[in-house]
Amino acid sequence: MTRILITFTIILSAAFAFAGDKPLITKHDLAIQFDLENHNFQAEDKMIAMNQDKHFSFIINKDFDIGKIYVEGKKAKYKEIADFDWNLFGSDFESNDSSFFHRTKMIQVKLKKKYRSLESLNMVINYSGTLYDSLKSAQFSRTSVADQTIAIIGLEGIYLSPEAAYYPSAAEKMSMFSAELTTPEGYLTVTDGKLVLHDVNMGKNTMRWEGEAITDGLYISGGKWELIHDKAGEVDVYGFFFPEDQDISLQYVGAVKRYLAMYDGLIGKYPYSKFAVVENFFSTGYGMPSWTLLGKEVVRLPWIVHISLGHEVCHNWWGNGVFVDYKTGNWCEGLTTYCADYLYKERKNESEAVEYRRNLNQDYTAYVNSGNDFPLSGFRSRDETFTRTIGYGKSAMVFHMLRKQFTDEVFWKSLQSFYAGNLFKKASWNDIKASFEETAGEDLDWFFDQWVDQPGAPEIHLVKADLSKIDGQPVVQMKIVQKGDFKLNLPVKIYYQDSTVVNYFPTEAGVHSLSLGCAGNPLAVAIDPDFDVFRKLDRDEYPASLSEVFGASEKIIVYPSQGDKEKIDKYRDLANSLNRKGDAKVMSDLSVKAEDIGNSSYFILGTPRENSVYALFEKAGQNLSDWILFSGQKGNFVLMGDSFGGDDASFMIALRNPLNKENSVVFFSATSSEEISVTGKKLPHYGKYSYLAFEQGQNKLKGNWEVTNNPLKVHFK
Repeated sequence: MTRILITFTIILSAAFAFAGDKPLITKHDLAIQFDLENHNFQAEDKMIAMNQDKHFSFIINKDFDIGKIYVEGKKAKYKEIADFDWNLFGSDFESNDSSFFHRTKMIQVKLKKKYRSLESLNMVINYSGTLYDSLKSAQFSRTSVADQTIAIIGLEGIYLSPEAAYYPSAAEKMSMFSAELTTPEGYLTVTDGKLVLHDVNMGKNTMRWEGEAITDGLYISGGKWELIHDKAGEVDVYGFFFPEDQDISLQYVGAVKRYLAMYDGLIGKYPYSKFAVVENFFSTGYGMPSWTLLGKEVVRLPWIVHISLGHEVCHNWWGNGVFVDYKTGNWCEGLTTYCADYLYKERKNESEAVEYRRNLNQDYTAYVNSGNDFPLSGFRSRDETFTRTIGYGKSAMVFHMLRKQFTDEVFWKSLQSFYAGNLFKKASWNDIKASFEETAGEDLDWFFDQWVDQPGAPEIHLVKADLSKIDGQPVVQMKIVQKGDFKLNLPVKIYYQDSTVVNYFPTEAGVHSLSLGCAGNPLAVAIDPDFDVFRKLDRDEYPASLSEVFGASEKIIVYPSQGDKEKIDKYRDLANSLNRKGDAKVMSDLSVKAEDIGNSSYFILGTPRENSVYALFEKAGQNLSDWILFSGQKGNFVLMGDSFGGDDASFMIALRNPLNKENSVVFFSATSSEEISVTGKKLPHYGKYSYLAFEQGQNKLKGNWEVTNNPLKVHFK
């Protein structure tokens, strides 16, 4: 769902959550004919509905024209009701439910007495409508999720989501959907299910997709694509790509085949007969049952096919295979992140896996505080930085700790059991717990109580670590303080000349004295240096990063007052853009006082010549020349030994506030107005980095400072 998505894709489900013991509409068989030039459609929905005595009521988009309605083959009377009681269709509404219901009306169909003995009814609803939503200028990143387009029918393409209420709904939880979609020749369509008909006749293209499993909503996409087809065993693999991108379609289809084989062996048999990669005409990164919809501007980004695509394929096991019981918490984003994004790093090399785990803990430390924290049982979907950090990051680490608690064999067997026992059912954290308890033969109430039902994370502090000898044997004696009511299996690593040894110690909140006998002379000792425990980090455990300023509760964005007026205006515009959520103060450098700079995190825009706040931080002890060197009048610079400059170059460095290490400072500067605009809007997507360099809007350098003074590691002389 994004203009630049792309570390995290989004699994889609209907934006409304109806109540009721069983669905009132068990099957939809849609036939839709699209008039792209006029943005409208004609539709027929053949439904199987549960009998509701005198009347059967459903809701649909309020702007649609309702034609004839048939019940058991006979024309039925109905009335349209604009203002209706939402409680007829559910309860416990959330904010997105409100948006959905406001765009609907209720249709009340009169049922004849002779139908009252029937358990279910065959109904046919004929209707038509116009749908042409604006294309939202979505700005997706690690830090935000923008508004979403819900429906478009036009010459540029088709996109229909359940949020548009484009088909009848009636308090159903899950239904079976099939769809026969007709467009002008030259256009193709795709949705859930198996492709059973593709016919081109008299200037019309018709494709029928036969439903394979129940789902909570149907998404439809259409475009002027070229179609390629391959097989992965019994599974059809499709690529729907625009003609100008056909050179990458084979790469995507080949990658899907590899991912399907990987997860078949790891989790269980793929649950659908197809997987389709679909290129969209606007910004998306969506995952639906048996297909994914990726925006045109991202499909050529190198990490999409290597990470994000696999994430989408994996969602067909977690989220679109085993469904989520959202009332008890969305577990599937964290599990998919662990089985995809994280696992790819682990299989590449251990150092990248360690860095990934550190970043998850680092994000929590940067973005989550006592004012916005919540338990995993309260996570529904990602809409802000802190919700992503908890619902994706913390959740992924919970699965990692489960894996470390037992063995790889127990971990994967538990997930296989969970998948087999809950396929095409709604499942909860309790179902995951039950699978692990059965496989491992242990009671895990304590684990899920503290990590799923309880907010927060522990903190670990090393008070001292001494090396001595007892009876001639080297012994490391440590004093550790744990904050937070969590039972941990805390890893302590001993470093020798040619090897390391990890010991595990059970800890709870409080002070702990540990004694470790050593097989030789140790060089160092460290607590959880590989970040296997989810915890709030000490600031000195990880380098300063852009995310720390984005996540700071108190932050000030400072634009310059000196230099070229056009650049000053661009910096001011960037400052306001970075403050999209309104949680920062935006001011000129002339308004910043020296006595205040230790009280907040800062985002400083411009060069030292343009922004006087540089000098304030220099006086406070921030020696910028240790990190970056400036050369010439235009703002050229040397970063990490490489020179950058010219008409369009920019840099970002993140450092700790010299007056308060709990706060951070980011410096961003560009050599031209154009570079400020082009690169500035990309910054939210690079939150985990300490430094960046760009030329002509293209990233040329990125990385993190080396950690040299880890407070949880002690070196022995």
